[in-house]
Amino acid sequence: MNRRTFIRLGGTSVAVVSLLSFPVMSCKAKENPYPLLQNFMPADTIRLIGKEYLQKNTLKDPEFYSNLSKNKAADMIEKDFEEDKTIVLSGWILSETEAKQCAAIYLQKK
Repeated sequence: MNRRTFIRLGGTSVAVVSLLSFPVMSCKAKENPYPLLQNFMPADTIRLIGKEYLQKNTLKDPEFYSNLSKNKAADMIEKDFEEDKTIVLSGWILSETEAKQCAAIYLQKK
């Protein structure tokens, strides 16, 4: 095998492996109801945090936090961090909005 053949074969192999590693999703993929939370923590952890939040605080409007759009939630979370509105629950440092979303999820699954 000469160098040129080796490079072509190696390049082709890398391209094939790279393409096969992309996730395959159908067009009917259901969007997560809480995409910002579910991107970095499992559902059980979300409910655990929600339960802990409700043991220490009250949630005045769970429907509001249940129906936040992804963009609205992201804006509120960013504002919470800018204004230092954070809370530590189960070892996680969360914005108040994230904690309230966890509580709303916990109440829905109860």
